[in-house]
Amino acid sequence: MNLDFSDDQKYLQDEARKFFDKEGGLSNARHVMDNSQDADQELWNKIISLGWTAIRIPEGYNGLGLGHLELCVIAEELGRSLAPVPFSSSVYFFTEALIKYANEEIKKDFLPKLVTGEITGTYGIAESSESTLQVTVTKEKLNGCKIAVPDAGIATHMIVCARSKEGTDLMLVDLSDPSVSIHKQKNIDTSRAFFKIEFNDTPSQLIGKTNE
Repeated sequence: MNLDFSDDQKYLQDEARKFFDKEGGLSNARHVMDNSQDADQELWNKIISLGWTAIRIPEGYNGLGLGHLELCVIAEELGRSLAPVPFSSSVYFFTEALIKYANEEIKKDFLPKLVTGEITGTYGIAESSESTLQVTVTKEKLNGCKIAVPDAGIATHMIVCARSKEGTDLMLVDLSDPSVSIHKQKNIDTSRAFFKIEFNDTPSQLIGKTNE
C-alpha cells in the first residue's frame, strides 16, 4: 500500500514551498507581529491569485475541484512559514462548511466569490458546549457575542454557531452589517489576530438544517 503523496501533490507542495520562501518565509509573520497588523493582505492577495482558495471548491462553482490531500500539502507549507493570512479560517473552515451544508443558492452566490477573493470567511465556534453558547438566533436575527474569532479584521463574512429554539444552528453573517461590532482582543500568540464580535439583531442565513 502506497501511503505517500502522488507526484502531482508533491509538485504542488514543492511549488508552495518555493513561493513562501520567495515571499519572505517567517519574516512575514515577524513583520505582522512587530507592526500589530491583523494579517498580511499583500501575501493573501498573491495566494488568491495562485488559485489556492479554489482548491476544494467544485469546478461547477469556478473552483479547482481538488481533494483534501491537495489542501494538506498547501497547509503544511503555510504552517512551515507561519503565513499570517486567513487561509485556515476561510479555506479550511468557512469554505468547507458551505460545500458540505449550504443550499444551492448560497453555494452559487458565495463559492465563486471565495475563489476570486471577493469574500473571505471566518467562524465563531469557540464555545466548549451548547450550554455555553453566547449567541442566540430568532427569526434569523442574531444577538450576543463571540470571542476568540480569528481573522475578523480581514474577513467579510462569518459562520456563527448559535442557539435557537430547536437547538444549535450554523448561521451565515455579513460582517459589514452596521449591527455588527468588531473589537480586537489581546492574544498570547501575536502571529494571529483574534476578535470579539457582538451582534445586535443582526440578519443572518441558516446553513444546513436547523438543529443538525
